[in-house]
Amino acid sequence: MRFQYAATDGPAQTGTCSIHNQKVITPTIMFPNDKRYYPPIFAEFFISSHQLRQKNNKKPRLTVGPSFFSPEETSTDTVSLQNHIIIPEGLPTSVQSYLQEFDHQKSEEIILLPSHEQLMKEMINPSKSSLYIVSNAAQLFTNEKKFVSYITTFRKNASYDSLLYLPAIATPETLAMLVYIGCDLFDATDAIRSARHQQFYLPHTKTDVKDIHENPCTCPICANTTKPPSSFTFEQLVQHNYYLLWQEMLTIRNAIKNNCLRAFVEQRIRISPRYITILRHLDNASTEYLEKRTPVTPAPSQVLLATNREAGFRPEIQRFQKRVQTRYHKPESKKILLLLPCSAKKPYSFSKSHQRFYQAISRAPTPSVVHEVIVTSPLGIVPRELELTYPASSYDISVTGTWFEDERYMIQSQLDSFLEINHYDAIISHLPKHLVHPTDSTENIWSYSLINNNATSQESLQSLTQTLREKTESKSYTQTTKSDQKWDQIYAIARYQFDEEIASTLLKNCSISGKYPYLKIFDEDKQQIGMIPENRGLISLTAEGGKRISHLKKYMVHIETGFSVKGSILSPGVTTADPAIRKGDDVLIIQGETYVGVGLAQMNGEEMISRQYGEAVNMRHKIKT
Repeated sequence: MRFQYAATDGPAQTGTCSIHNQKVITPTIMFPNDKRYYPPIFAEFFISSHQLRQKNNKKPRLTVGPSFFSPEETSTDTVSLQNHIIIPEGLPTSVQSYLQEFDHQKSEEIILLPSHEQLMKEMINPSKSSLYIVSNAAQLFTNEKKFVSYITTFRKNASYDSLLYLPAIATPETLAMLVYIGCDLFDATDAIRSARHQQFYLPHTKTDVKDIHENPCTCPICANTTKPPSSFTFEQLVQHNYYLLWQEMLTIRNAIKNNCLRAFVEQRIRISPRYITILRHLDNASTEYLEKRTPVTPAPSQVLLATNREAGFRPEIQRFQKRVQTRYHKPESKKILLLLPCSAKKPYSFSKSHQRFYQAISRAPTPSVVHEVIVTSPLGIVPRELELTYPASSYDISVTGTWFEDERYMIQSQLDSFLEINHYDAIISHLPKHLVHPTDSTENIWSYSLINNNATSQESLQSLTQTLREKTESKSYTQTTKSDQKWDQIYAIARYQFDEEIASTLLKNCSISGKYPYLKIFDEDKQQIGMIPENRGLISLTAEGGKRISHLKKYMVHIETGFSVKGSILSPGVTTADPAIRKGDDVLIIQGETYVGVGLAQMNGEEMISRQYGEAVNMRHKIKT
């Protein structure tokens, strides 16, 4: 088996799989093609016994023995999906080992996995790409927590190019979630079973045919009859269900390529508490699993829509919050913390409300000592220096003026943690008093400037200027130069993007030029070492910039010798890569012992080593020799 991925979105992947010299696009649905069932005309992949309808024999198929589709005995070289036994977790280890050996059906390309997690791990070959089939997947799916643990454990141990097939659980409402968590292949078992039980598929659920009073579907089956679904034959009903299931799969494939599958999943899970539970287990118990597979920068023009509670737990949001608490540190020149509300327009500085805040701040003495931190949901707090970074630069939320208790708790927790590391002479809140409050250690330096809960009113802006004047005049602060302020901003971004060591090394003796937000970094010899593109919000290194930090041996991708580096670096050519690398990171390319340039990671570091196909790094700048 050979899998060539085309795009990823979190753990989900789409690509082309070659099975028995025939190619199929994944993720996909296998449709039965046997004596009792004929596939729809749009089917791309079949599941069958040894007999195939002649007109479809050129399409790829998975051959099975006794199964839901083909209960009679077939040839002995097929994969049996029915006889693969359940190994209960409570059995003694010796008994489990015996049953595992008894039930060990394994081939070079297809491996049947037990639903017992520990035994599953022992059957995975991380160095080889295979098709893995989870036995008793339907039973495993009934326990949300175990199911999430099982799938994420499999993905952590298997090759990135391996495919995972979960028999008999795909439905319109489950399909998006299953693909997002990391599954690739499914079958139409439920479509057939539902038709037998007179159940009619809708775009995101299913219902009894007797409850369909007006048929909302325009699929070829429904469009070619005036009969109500309650009068459909079994064949009509199953073909309708096939169509709806396939339509959902095509929608999911498009979502992966457009990097919006997570938002689509959040829409689909609303119809079932069980599916919400699965996503919450995935977010809470598998933070590293999701974060590792989530890019640090979005697709062009992508906006993170935070329209529900689950959006607040997205991996990119949790990563942002963690980096603000662990990597970021306020500039030394900032002495007064000013807490400001967010704005609908992003970045905040470009909004009318924040331009008014800027004017109010500039009227106070030594405004450069004021540190602006934006308070928002679902991010918590956003230092002004990081407003160009994703997701602070590209999110949208519903604004009603009402803050929910969990939002207030999250914001207060983020602020308290921030203030444990970053210390100020004074704190001014230009926010409603019920949103954030001082702790025992900050109560003496805390004050409010907001009047009548209207942050941009003339009275509130005058109050803000007056409060700042009182706090700054009480101290002999020195105004920081514009060039130093730009350096502080770039340094803050560098710490957030890389870490403190890289930031200090990269920016030592450097100067910053340009008009915000288009800033360029020059070293002491006036060579450009990096810049901040607005659409990325992170530092894009030049070849000289990468060379400047290459001795730190971080964010490095080592590649094989013997070829000239041009354009893209494919994953088969990667020998080692820093596991801290995420898709979208700037990385240093090392060939043998020689630094050759910088590029943009198209995979995470672990993935670069695991995959046998695909672009690992897009080479941006090569060192001049």
